[in-house]
Amino acid sequence: MNITWKAEYCTGIELIDTQHQHLVFLLNNYFADQPRLDISSATSWQMLQEFNGYADDHFATEERFAHQAGIEQSGVWILHKGSHDYYINRLREFRQELETESPRAVEKLMAFLSYWWVAHITGEDQELANLLTSYLVT
Repeated sequence: MNITWKAEYCTGIELIDTQHQHLVFLLNNYFADQPRLDISSATSWQMLQEFNGYADDHFATEERFAHQAGIEQSGVWILHKGSHDYYINRLREFRQELETESPRAVEKLMAFLSYWWVAHITGEDQELANLLTSYLVT
């Protein structure tokens, strides 16, 4: 499993694009390590912590931009924040599965991460960037 960075992932907001590229880099490193290592699900979760911390920072960046632009009550931001909340809740569920060594938990987690991040970057983040650029000079 690997995510190839594509130009169409760019939002036009330099900091967000840089963060997205680093998130993809970290995910690809995580994906590359999984098949090579004979590790437990709990160890796999521990390996993902750098990525999770960076993802939290990225979400905080987007929240800061939304606040600076004064768009916290817009439908685009409410849906966007809801997507972040869904992601965080889903990660909690995956963590429980990994802690109980649920069969195929790592494989399911990797599929979720790959799908969610590409869909989020190419969908909700593009919409957010369009709204932000109409309010902020970036």
